[in-house]
Amino acid sequence: MTESTLRRRLRQNRIWILLLLLLLLFAAGIIWADTLISKRLSPNFNCEASLIRPGMAVDQANTEKLRLRIATENGHARLRVSYRHDSEPWASIELTGSIKGLEPGSLSYLISLEQRQEKLQVDEAELPPYLLAMRDSINKALAQPGKLDLRLHVLEMDILADYALIQVTPGDHLWACRMSEFEEDKAQEPLLSLISGLFDGAVFGG
Repeated sequence: MTESTLRRRLRQNRIWILLLLLLLLFAAGIIWADTLISKRLSPNFNCEASLIRPGMAVDQANTEKLRLRIATENGHARLRVSYRHDSEPWASIELTGSIKGLEPGSLSYLISLEQRQEKLQVDEAELPPYLLAMRDSINKALAQPGKLDLRLHVLEMDILADYALIQVTPGDHLWACRMSEFEEDKAQEPLLSLISGLFDGAVFGG
């Protein structure tokens, strides 16, 4: 096939080539829009806080972390709060439940948590007092009415920038979060996390 013949055939079929390209762009647009809608209706939030205690040295300020992970899907919710020391997981509390409602105007999720799991990698004596106090508060809340009701208010959310600012009530503390998982969490089971308002002395960051 000569070069002139090839050019002639391309000119003859260019309308089909353009239609094929438009079809591919349309399909990619649908997939992209579906991903954005899915993340907005069933968002995941991954947040991390550096914990500061009175008298803590400056070089130790980043050794203790509290992570909050909140996952929602098909009306179900999973929250997990985990304590990490020197990047090693020491303790986690995980609660599961359901989404009871959504306030579209304020983008607030009403979540009811009923089941709880706890995992300790170290003795309780090695855990900070505020973490133990948080656990006691959760246990007390679940023991009374048998459930823990939360309101998750999304103040800002930019899916493309992988950023969200949320407020969890009770507690009314703010978390700056990413919407993608932390690298070390990707290989683990689906998790999620709890309330920043159940402990004192934390500095919250994204």
